[in-house]
Amino acid sequence: MEKYCLNLEEFLLLLAFETQKLPPETGTAQFISAYEDWKSWSLEFLCLTLFMLRAIEKRENKPAEVQQLLKTINDFDEVGYFLSFEGIDANFVEYMLSFRRSDDLSIDEQLLNIYHSKTHHLYGPK
Repeated sequence: MEKYCLNLEEFLLLLAFETQKLPPETGTAQFISAYEDWKSWSLEFLCLTLFMLRAIEKRENKPAEVQQLLKTINDFDEVGYFLSFEGIDANFVEYMLSFRRSDDLSIDEQLLNIYHSKTHHLYGPK
């Protein structure tokens, strides 16, 4: 099964689509296409655990919203939608530190690029 790694904005948008019933047209064309494939069970979403923690952190003073967010994430699995969370372990950090950070990218974009390179064994120039 093909996989699509969500950035923080896309993860928050996914949660908004599912909890607030926002129309999917709100996202980029690439994300809308991935979302439609995900809803038809032909795509797995991956998300860095850090992004889930940031989503929870944004709601830290609203326990009911945190509960709703966690319930929504749990419901994905029960319905059969594929959403996996990838942790940032010591190997990931070691790999990440072997790269110079690009000033042109946000830290989230940089983490996603590093994750993609690591999981696809792209060990080119640093």
